[in-house]
Amino acid sequence: MKILFMVVVTLFLLSSVSFAQDQIGSSEPAISLFKSVEIIKEYLSSKAKQDYSDKYLYSVSYHFSQGHPRKGACWLYHFAFKIPRLGGSISIYHFMDGEIIEFHHGP
Repeated sequence: MKILFMVVVTLFLLSSVSFAQDQIGSSEPAISLFKSVEIIKEYLSSKAKQDYSDKYLYSVSYHFSQGHPRKGACWLYHFAFKIPRLGGSISIYHFMDGEIIEFHHGP
């Protein structure tokens, strides 16, 4: 009986370790921050719709967008004006499938 109990406990522990490894592996971003920064630098120099010369990078974070502008995991870049003014900050969403969306906040 003790042997059967030990076998069941061992199988349970092995399966939980495997489950934990699957969970850890899935939380890593598909695009690393360093790769994303390189892509965004290229995007800003050649394809950006707005002029970023009067703005600075305020923050970068790994974010899960709930549906605005699109649902999914992304690197979120926030830009603000060098001279403070009402509204006008800009966010760039770099989604894990490679799509980049510029979003203008405020008026």
